[in-house]
Amino acid sequence: MHKKSYLPLDSRYADSLQLTSTLLYSALLTEQSRAIWGTYAKNKEYEKSSVLPVRAIARAMSAYENSTYGLDVAPQQYKDRVSRAISTGQMTLETLDLMCQTFDFPPEIVKSLRQAVIQGFDADESLQILQTIAQVMLSSSYFDLYISTDPESPGKFELHVTLTLLSLEAGCTAVVFPFGNIQEVTCESDQFQAVPTPDYGEWIFASKNFIPPQETFMLRFTTSGEVQKDADGFYVLESPFVYKVFSTGIKINTGGVERDIRVEEVSVASPHSKLLIGGKTSDYLSHFCPVIDSSTILSKWK
Repeated sequence: MHKKSYLPLDSRYADSLQLTSTLLYSALLTEQSRAIWGTYAKNKEYEKSSVLPVRAIARAMSAYENSTYGLDVAPQQYKDRVSRAISTGQMTLETLDLMCQTFDFPPEIVKSLRQAVIQGFDADESLQILQTIAQVMLSSSYFDLYISTDPESPGKFELHVTLTLLSLEAGCTAVVFPFGNIQEVTCESDQFQAVPTPDYGEWIFASKNFIPPQETFMLRFTTSGEVQKDADGFYVLESPFVYKVFSTGIKINTGGVERDIRVEEVSVASPHSKLLIGGKTSDYLSHFCPVIDSSTILSKWK
């Protein structure tokens, strides 16, 4: 089945309910919140499959209502509400306000969560949340680059990307990459849709479903675009890394046309690039990078 391409027309970044869930996860995972619900948690509730112990959170809310208002509400009555809020982002203002009071969330978090419940987020607010809250760790990546064989368009390319990611403690609603020189993205992973930011400097891969904490998932997509020459006459494509990645494979395919190929690394500590591999070929050139942290990888050809 043909995968749908999303061009720079769609302004939807991520579902507000998913972002609400991410915000709530993040707020409940702070040291201050942990200190509160941690006193109500039993050892068996700290399971790998459940980063946030729902029953402990419900007990803390029940205890707060009892000590503050003298109400005797069984924790069981809050368990389903807490579970739904954490997993789907759906909750009433009453439930949200009680959680905010129980765990003493900062005013800015309270404001964002109330807005989410009442009216949702607009695109700019969604992007700010995605840029602020770390949602994934990039375990491995593979970039399969195809250079245009058209002599009239030597800077054009098609890039096939395969990523293995791990969602972090707050779970994952979307992954953001600063793709420059990209005109089109086609998702091969049905779970995601790709949409650009207004300035087209970033592409957001929004998940159709919230990805729970500590879950490994794949993201596959194809991009196409056109790059310009540098001062040395090479066409240059920058890697879209904004996350530390522990394993990266890069393959540059020339399509049978002889090209001068280079893969270089530019670190934040030095303005000068380091040649990782280079040479002339009419087939392909590949390179493996063990760890990429604060560096930029350049794929170059002429």
